[in-house]
Amino acid sequence: MIGGIDMKPAAFDNQPSLRHAPLLLLLVALLLAASPLAAQDKGGSLSVEAVVIDSLTSTPLPYATVLVYRQPAAKEPVRSVLTDSDGRFATDLPARGNYRLTVSMLGKVTLVRDFTADGRTDLGTLCLAEDVELLDEVAVTAKKPLVRVEAG
Repeated sequence: MIGGIDMKPAAFDNQPSLRHAPLLLLLVALLLAASPLAAQDKGGSLSVEAVVIDSLTSTPLPYATVLVYRQPAAKEPVRSVLTDSDGRFATDLPARGNYRLTVSMLGKVTLVRDFTADGRTDLGTLCLAEDVELLDEVAVTAKKPLVRVEAG
């Protein structure tokens, strides 16, 4: 000690300083209290799922287009997915509320279903019917070219 000032480095001090202990304890308590909140999905886990099948054969429809719109009357979908090879789809939703789901596939009538998301929403089995007015008949005609062969 020189002139009332301790010249010994703090690293050599045998007694740990408890001056910051309450602040450190408070910080640890806040981190522990906040960790369960951070682990939760905002608003809980929100999703929609279903199986899409053919209405005539009851077979799954792979690769059907599924669009999810926020209601009322949203113009752009909030989610866009395809059904898998078993006709199943599942997608997360951004927030609780009302949605409109459309399922479409070439040769099928587009299905529209409104639902309210408040957690995990299972729409069950969705049936797509054949679109009998999709294509008109196609006529294929050919003309045989005129070939003149002259012997020489």
